[in-house]
Amino acid sequence: MSIRFRIIIAIFLVALVPMAILLVLSSQALRQNSEIGVESARTALEEVGQQTIRQKAEDVAAQIHIYLQSHPNLDPSDITALQADKTLASIAVQPVGKTGYTAVHDSNGINIFHNNPKIVNTPLANLQAQLPDFWRIVEASLDGTPADGYYDWIEADKSIRPKYMVIVPVPDTPLRVAATTYIDEFSQPATEAAQKLKTNTNNLLSMLGLLAFISGFVAIVAATLLGLQITTPLVKLTKAAEEVAQGKWDAIVPQKTKDEIGILSRSIYGMARQLSELIENLDEQVRARTTALERRTNQLEAVALIARDVARVKQLDMLMKDAVELIRDRFGFYRVGIFLIDESGVYAQLVAAAGDAGQKLVEDKHQLKVGETGIVGTVVATGQARIAQNVGEDQVYFKNPLLPDTRSEMTIPLRAGNEIIGALDIQSTQEFAFEEEDINVIQVLADQLANAIENARLVEQLQNANKEMAAAHTSPLGQASQLWADNEVVAYEYDRFHVRPIDDQIPPAIRAQLAAGKTIALSASQAKAIKGASRALLLVPLTLRGQILGAIGLESSAPDHQWTNEEITTVETIAAQAAVALENARLLEEAQQRASQEKAVSDITAKVSSSIQIESVLRATAEELSRILQDTEVLIQLNKEE
Repeated sequence: MSIRFRIIIAIFLVALVPMAILLVLSSQALRQNSEIGVESARTALEEVGQQTIRQKAEDVAAQIHIYLQSHPNLDPSDITALQADKTLASIAVQPVGKTGYTAVHDSNGINIFHNNPKIVNTPLANLQAQLPDFWRIVEASLDGTPADGYYDWIEADKSIRPKYMVIVPVPDTPLRVAATTYIDEFSQPATEAAQKLKTNTNNLLSMLGLLAFISGFVAIVAATLLGLQITTPLVKLTKAAEEVAQGKWDAIVPQKTKDEIGILSRSIYGMARQLSELIENLDEQVRARTTALERRTNQLEAVALIARDVARVKQLDMLMKDAVELIRDRFGFYRVGIFLIDESGVYAQLVAAAGDAGQKLVEDKHQLKVGETGIVGTVVATGQARIAQNVGEDQVYFKNPLLPDTRSEMTIPLRAGNEIIGALDIQSTQEFAFEEEDINVIQVLADQLANAIENARLVEQLQNANKEMAAAHTSPLGQASQLWADNEVVAYEYDRFHVRPIDDQIPPAIRAQLAAGKTIALSASQAKAIKGASRALLLVPLTLRGQILGAIGLESSAPDHQWTNEEITTVETIAAQAAVALENARLLEEAQQRASQEKAVSDITAKVSSSIQIESVLRATAEELSRILQDTEVLIQLNKEE
């Protein structure tokens, strides 16, 4: 809904609603007042009618009484004589109002005088069923008491009109005079007045309605003109604002008026100018951010590719050589080198470098002292990356005569876990070639490279250790395979608090299955066959290169536990690792024993060799053997010469 339409509606409502409310209230007041006035008039007229009817009944009764007193020959009890007197009949039946009349009946309710000859001498009780209210009034008057009231009279067309009747007794006679007529004969003026008043009220309301219509029309015209005056500048501003939203910054022309419209147009104009400048600056920032983002994306892609290619190389020397070549080629750097801290921790030695000059430095075993020489020495000492945007002005830069074109340098620490193992050194022929954000990207590559170097080192150490072990022990499992055959079995138990030796509790049948390399899972009921076991039990053989070294047993804390395939696989994996560890410990123990024996022999030989007399040699030999072999009696016997 437009502002113009809303203004028109608002003005229309403001102008018309009060008038409509006034019209409704006025019509209601007029109707209520007319109804109250008419009802009051009707009530007053009905009271006048009641009084008139009563007065008529009393007048007729008085006239009959006077007539009877003046004619003493007439007996009030002689109905026939009374009816034969024409003068008395004319006095008894007189008109009441326009259509009413008076009638006379006796104390028995028999009609004596009536304007309808057909019902003369008939009992009024015959009308009890048809006119119950009429009979009620008549019945109340039979004892000589005056009575009055309303009753409904049924017309010939079956319509009902109310009548009012008053019955008074004729003094000293059994006669009763009844006067009755339609009550609306008296209230007819009020009804006519009410009809006229209703007509006048409707005419007045029609005039008020016409006035409201004219007022509403005038309000609509005024609201339209006012809305046009207010909204036309706003419509122009709205269209101009839409053009501004489409990039037409000069679409808004500031107005010189001092009203709110002028202030608004000038404010929008200033806002459009500021927005134009802001968008221009924003476009430049977006272009710069897009360029930086593309550069960062290319760097991250290069990091991922380099990490993938480096991960494929397992030999340490080849890994580092490939790494520096890939980094230089992918990023387009002048020189890339890898420094590793030597065993003494004093120097960072260049172990790989890209380019001829770099290879020459590697061959010359170029090294920098940790914490003292060059940017590399500083980085490996502090563990913090460093950028020298202009190496000529950097205080810690080490100028190398083989790299004369270096203008900027960035060095990233190589971290293997929490340990600094070296540094990745990158040099460029341009000043300010690196940004602070480059550190985060290259640091990711350096961390991956450090892990790859450390892994390659461990692989080489493991390979060398395996070679040495294979050379030192040509048959490592010759005795270990006999563990299950020996009578004496070494067994230990761990109860989450202590490790303590225990007796061998595995029955021979289960031991035979373990010796065959089978894993055994026992429920709580099956485990009772083993001494001391009462819950679910899992037995896994310790196997090394096809030989059985022993077994691992696990007892569940829940009696009804069921061993899952995942749990069995996990324990079998741990058992395989434990077998290797046990074999390594056994080999180490044998090596230590052999070294101890060789040392003892060497000591004996040294002491024996220091003696030149036979007796001294024999005594020294016996003493050393007795010392080495404690609680052993040594006897040396020489054969006599033939």
